Amino acid sequence: MNQKIAYIFPGQGSQKVGMGYDLYKNNTIAKKYYDQADEYLNFSISSISFNGPNDLLKKTIYTQPAIYINSCIISTILKNSGFIPDAVCGHSLGELSALYSANSISFIDGLKIVQKRSEAMQMAGTNNPGKMVAFIGSTISQINEICNKYNEIVIANLNSKDQIVISGSSECIDKAIIDAKDMGIKRIFPLNVSGAFHSPLMQKAKDELCNILETIRFNDTIIPIYQNINAKPESIGDKLKSNFLNQITNPVQWFYTIENLIRNNINTFIELGPGNVLQRLNRRINNNSVNFGISNIKEIDTFLNEN
Repeated sequence: MNQKIAYIFPGQGSQKVGMGYDLYKNNTIAKKYYDQADEYLNFSISSISFNGPNDLLKKTIYTQPAIYINSCIISTILKNSGFIPDAVCGHSLGELSALYSANSISFIDGLKIVQKRSEAMQMAGTNNPGKMVAFIGSTISQINEICNKYNEIVIANLNSKDQIVISGSSECIDKAIIDAKDMGIKRIFPLNVSGAFHSPLMQKAKDELCNILETIRFNDTIIPIYQNINAKPESIGDKLKSNFLNQITNPVQWFYTIENLIRNNINTFIELGPGNVLQRLNRRINNNSVNFGISNIKEIDTFLNEN
C-alpha cells in the first residue's frame, strides 16, 4: 500500500454481540489478550463480548473495555505482521486504542484506564443525569444558537459538518429538541447512553480518571496521534495524557481531525474494531477519502494478503 494511511478507532456505540469471537478462536494473540483482560478486570469481558446479552454489553462499564480490547487485538495482529500506519486517531473512547496502537501505553495500562474511565463515566451519569441527542442536516451555527440559550448544554461531538451531537442536563436537552424542530431540523436522534458525555456534567469522572492517569506513564510516540480535544497531531507523552484527560468534558472534534489528516496528505482510513460508524462519518466529511474496516479474521487475512 503506497498511499499514506491512518488507523481510526471506534468509540462507544459500535459494539455488537459476538464481537471478537472469531479472533479468539483463531488467533493466539487474541486469546492471550482476552484471557489477560478477563483476569485483570475480574469478570469475563470475553463472555459478555461474545455472548451478550445486548442489554449487558451496552452498559458503559462493559462497552468501553470490550471495544478497547477488540481494537487493540486487531492493531497488534497487524503490527506483528509488519504493518505500521502513518498516523492514528480514535473517536472518544477510541483515542485510548489509538494511544495503545502508537505505543504510548501498554495493553494492561490501557485496561487500567478503561476500567476507571467506564466506571467513572457511568457513575457520573447516575449522579448527574443527562442526555445526548444527535442532529443530522443541521449547521454548526444553528446548534451554537441552541446551545447559547442554555447554560447546561454543549456540543459534545462535531462528527461532520452537518452531524452534531449535543450533551447536557435532561431538562435542557428536551428544550433544545423543541428549538431544533422549530428551526426546521427534521433528523433528530436521542442517543441511548448512560449520561451527558463530553460535557461539564462529566467533571467528577474527569477527576477520578486523573487519579489513575497520574500513576501511568504515557510514552512519546514515533507516529502522530490526532487527538479529540484539538484535532491536531501530538507525539509527546505528557501532552498526550493531558489531552486524553481533557476530552472527558470537552467535544470530540472528529470533523476537524479528518480534515487535518487529509490536509496532511493522509487520505486512506482503516477502522479497526467493530462496526463502520467512522467510515460512514468520514465519507460525509470527504467523499473522496478511502475508507474500509477490519473487524475479523477474514478481513485481517484479506488485508495482509493484499498488502
